[in-house]
Amino acid sequence: EIFIETKTAIYIGLLINELATNSIKYGFSADRSAEFRIDMRCDNDSGQCFLTISNNGVPFPVDVDLNNPNTLGLRLVTTLVNQLEGTIEVQREPFPVFAIQFPL
Repeated sequence: EIFIETKTAIYIGLLINELATNSIKYGFSADRSAEFRIDMRCDNDSGQCFLTISNNGVPFPVDVDLNNPNTLGLRLVTTLVNQLEGTIEVQREPFPVFAIQFPL
């Protein structure tokens, strides 16, 4: 069980929704079944939470810079991560994995 503030839960829900929506729109073809994984754990000793969102879609494009996104959806993602006072990293291949770390 993880207990977090309501405001934090809202940001997390919006992050998950946006990343899932983007992957459905851009990461899958009609012949591929979409699979998503969400993992979250919080470490009370370090005061940090770790949220991992991944899918089995195509690799995340190398020309997309999460630090300077060109799309409204990815700007929303970076804004939400900033609201959490967190960081985001992406594993681009073989499939997208978004690792978000933020304080409790």
